[in-house]
Amino acid sequence: MWVRGHGGIQLVVLGQDPTVKNAEARGRITTVLNLDKPGSLRSYLQRVCAGLGARLDENVYATNVIKNFFTMPPTTVKEVDLLRLVSHGWLELLQREVTQFEQVALISLGEPILPILAPYARTQKVRDYWGYTPGWKMSARRAHAL
Repeated sequence: MWVRGHGGIQLVVLGQDPTVKNAEARGRITTVLNLDKPGSLRSYLQRVCAGLGARLDENVYATNVIKNFFTMPPTTVKEVDLLRLVSHGWLELLQREVTQFEQVALISLGEPILPILAPYARTQKVRDYWGYTPGWKMSARRAHAL
């Protein structure tokens, strides 16, 4: 599953996997990351797009790194790294998907897929790539006092 905006693509959004516990609800999913429905993820991505001078419905290609439908979140399986185990079958397809777009920004929404996307990276924390700093939610006055 993927979604492609109808304009020039400026941003590629990578989700983790289409995990949906409820089989009936799983059958109603028609768009990756449910981007066809209102919700917090759609609102968040609209803000990201606005910051890039793009529009979600026009300039975004969204896909999942892992295409398997899981009935439970794969990160809850402790006996094996399920995402890494199934990723080998999907990475070539993902590469073909992403390389069709030149000079675009790419964001990953799932920290569990970072080791798959960047296995030799210095850090496996999404916050380190987004410029996170401790205390970012604090008011400027309180942060300064610390």
